[in-house]
Amino acid sequence: MGEFKVMVCSLCIGIMGIYLFNEFLNLFPIVRKEVIYIEDLPDEFEGFTILQFSDLHGKTFGRDQWILTRLINKQSFDMIAITGDVVDRHNPDLTPFFDVLEGIESDAPQFFVKGNIDSLEDVEIIRQHGLEMLDEPYVFNRNGKELLIKQYVWNTVLGDEFDDKVVIGLGHEPLPQNLGYDLILVGHYHGGQIRIPGYGAIFIPNIDGQQWFPDQSDVMGLKQFEGYSQYTTAGLGASASSKWLQKRWFNPPEINLITLTNQK
Repeated sequence: MGEFKVMVCSLCIGIMGIYLFNEFLNLFPIVRKEVIYIEDLPDEFEGFTILQFSDLHGKTFGRDQWILTRLINKQSFDMIAITGDVVDRHNPDLTPFFDVLEGIESDAPQFFVKGNIDSLEDVEIIRQHGLEMLDEPYVFNRNGKELLIKQYVWNTVLGDEFDDKVVIGLGHEPLPQNLGYDLILVGHYHGGQIRIPGYGAIFIPNIDGQQWFPDQSDVMGLKQFEGYSQYTTAGLGASASSKWLQKRWFNPPEINLITLTNQK
C-alpha cells in the first residue's frame, strides 16, 4: 500500500510539473528568424525586415503586454505585419491587442489583415486606431524601386499590372497556391497548438477541415514552392470551441523576423 501511495504521489508531482512547465513556456514569446530569398528583389530592399505576429486571441503577456512589447522593441525591422485573429472568440475584447500596439515604440508602418475570428466590427475599430488595412496595395519606394505589400485574396490571381513588381501578400489562412505573389505571410495554424516534444504538431485546422497528424512542413515556418514562398507563423495565442481547451501545449508563442534577400 505504501508503494502505491508513492507511485500516486510521484505521478501527481510529475503531472503538476509538466503543467507548470507548460504555463511557464506560454509566458515568454520567442523570436523566430528567417531569411527568405526573392529572386527579383531590388538591391535597394536587400535586408528589408518584416516583423510578423498573428493569432493573439486576446492573450496577455504581463501587465499592459509589457513582456511582448519589450521583446518587440528590442528588434530592428522595416514594417510590422499583423496577420489576423487578435481577439478571443469567448471574449472578443480588443484591449489586449491595443495594449500591444500602444507599447510598440517603432514608427515603422503597421499592416493588419482580418482573421477568421475577427469580426467586421473589430476591423472597423482597428481601422479607426490607425493601422494600414491594405484596401489598396502599399508601396515602399527606395530610389525609384518598389516593394508592394498587398492583402492576399484567396483564389484571386494578381493582375498584369503586378507582373514586374515584387509583391508580398499578407493573409491569415495558409493556402498553397501560386497567385502571383513572391511571398505570402500567414498564420492560423498556431504551430499546431498542441505539440508532442520530439514529434511536432498533432492537429491543424486546414482549409479541408480538421487535419490530424499533418505533414510537419505545412504547420509552421517557411515552405517554398515553384515561383513563390509561404511563411506560416506559429503565432502567440490559442483558440478552441471550449474555453478550457484553449491552451498551447509544448508550443512557445512566437513573433517572427523575416529578412528578404536576393542573394542565394
